[in-house]
Amino acid sequence: MIMGARVPGTGWTVFVAGVSALPTEVPDGAVFLRQVHGSRVLNSPEPFSEGDGMVFPADGGRFPGVLTADCLPVFALWPGRVGCAHAGWRGLAGGVVESLLKDEYGLPDAVVLGPCICPGCYRVGEEVSRLARGKGHPRGRFDLKLEAVSRMAPETRVFNLDYCTLCDPGFHSYRRNAATLRNRVWLAPDRMRHDILQLEPITADPHEKPGRMHA
Repeated sequence: MIMGARVPGTGWTVFVAGVSALPTEVPDGAVFLRQVHGSRVLNSPEPFSEGDGMVFPADGGRFPGVLTADCLPVFALWPGRVGCAHAGWRGLAGGVVESLLKDEYGLPDAVVLGPCICPGCYRVGEEVSRLARGKGHPRGRFDLKLEAVSRMAPETRVFNLDYCTLCDPGFHSYRRNAATLRNRVWLAPDRMRHDILQLEPITADPHEKPGRMHA
């Protein structure tokens, strides 16, 4: 099964293929990278180039995707271009969000945070906690979404798909069972429905309350 969530006011949808989805359900135009938990963002890359982010022209020919098993997929939409980043704690500490949202593109019309492990589930050691820039991480835990938002301009319009990949058995999770399979999350034009079986709500700007984001 593929879930879809329309990004308000943009003409684009975030699609999510988890445990119940078949590889053939992912469209040919979705590009995924060979992710290395770094901060490199590529311009119009070929599939499985090495990097953790990409940007494409918003012509609908090719569109950005992220493979996850607990890390955070981040999607950005500007006039004329779309992009994504794969953001675990290493990528966040290395500046992958800043690399995606660099000044030359201007403020995006919207940023969408996809499903990832929630702070209640994500236990970390002091060496990871010290890398956090965001204020409000639970003690001994790391909030990937809070950390990502802390690295964006305050006026960024942020939307959220509020799912935990560990809590929800519909997602692959490395920390649940050392899964080798990955959730596939991508951004594509609304018209590409991909046989969606479930259309998910997308919640509004999370800046008012860090941590678990809500409508």
